[in-house]
Amino acid sequence: MARVFINSAVVAILISCSIVKASNEPTDLKAEFKQNYAAYNEAAQAGHWSEALPSAIKAYDSGQQLYPEDSSSRIALAHNVGITHLALHNEEEARPYLKEALEKSEVKYGENSPDLIAVLLDYAQSHGGTFKKPREMKIISRALDIAEEHFGENSIEYAQYNLDVGRRITRYAVTRKGKLYIDRGVKIIDEIADEISPEYGVAHFHKGRYELATKDYKNSIKHLNKALSAFSHGDSSVANALVARGYLVEAYQNIGEADLATEHCLEIGKASPERSSAELMPLYRKSPMYPSDMLRQRKNGWVELLFDVNEQGFTKNIRVTASSNDSFEKTAKESASEYRYAPRFVNGEAVYSEDIAVRIVYEQSR
Repeated sequence: MARVFINSAVVAILISCSIVKASNEPTDLKAEFKQNYAAYNEAAQAGHWSEALPSAIKAYDSGQQLYPEDSSSRIALAHNVGITHLALHNEEEARPYLKEALEKSEVKYGENSPDLIAVLLDYAQSHGGTFKKPREMKIISRALDIAEEHFGENSIEYAQYNLDVGRRITRYAVTRKGKLYIDRGVKIIDEIADEISPEYGVAHFHKGRYELATKDYKNSIKHLNKALSAFSHGDSSVANALVARGYLVEAYQNIGEADLATEHCLEIGKASPERSSAELMPLYRKSPMYPSDMLRQRKNGWVELLFDVNEQGFTKNIRVTASSNDSFEKTAKESASEYRYAPRFVNGEAVYSEDIAVRIVYEQSR
């Protein structure tokens, strides 16, 4: 089955399937490995990478004694540590683990095997993550050449790997290079995939998110709506649909179409019922203007606010409870007036929530 890329947790989940039964080693070592590996997998799937890292390293260390040098399990364990470091932006720490996974994969599977593609992409990212250096791009090109050779240039798999490269590049900076890969992936998907397929949804999701980052809000809305339409046709895509709705709220708010954002605020709220007011989900927060007098004086500051959130996710009854300087209060309230939330739902109905507390910090760069 073709892989669908939304985030790096997918990689961890897929890799977990590679672990095979351990050999006849002491029972306590096996039990320790099993416990650490289960803890890693649970944290990684939840996206709790700081919690996952210690368990990944412990499982890797135990695996050195439990599995043969050339086993797929040793490759997977090294890869797991590497991608966990990447998720925490520890590129330098990730590199030796990913290099080990790559070298072992080349020996076990061959230098042009599709089993190398994911490791190659992660290894390229570990070289700083900017994808500006020739070495990084050489590794990326090798991965995509393997994908093209094995799956074909008009395949779902080749399109998805291009999208993945574009996603990785734009994670660090919105560049034309990232756009090139995303556009290539979208073009292929548009030609061969059904418009209600998850692959179509993911392709337009990445395109929409890229356009949102470049502040091309109208194009972003177009692609995110295509993604949402595709995600709406499968139970497995419910979480993806909610993420797309969150980005649509941001895009609509930025073009002054707050009423069009309301539908998505409501759908997101409906998907997480029975939350308390303290757990209300912010979907859009506008950055406040820095007061000119404070800017001239190079003063930092903060404002604490309380406000209510109505049944459509709009903020109401905004008031200041404390501030470092009253010069910050006006722009803080103006900013909060444009926030959007997913409203609380009780017994299937959206409800009014009172006294939501936020703290807005004003800080000038040095």
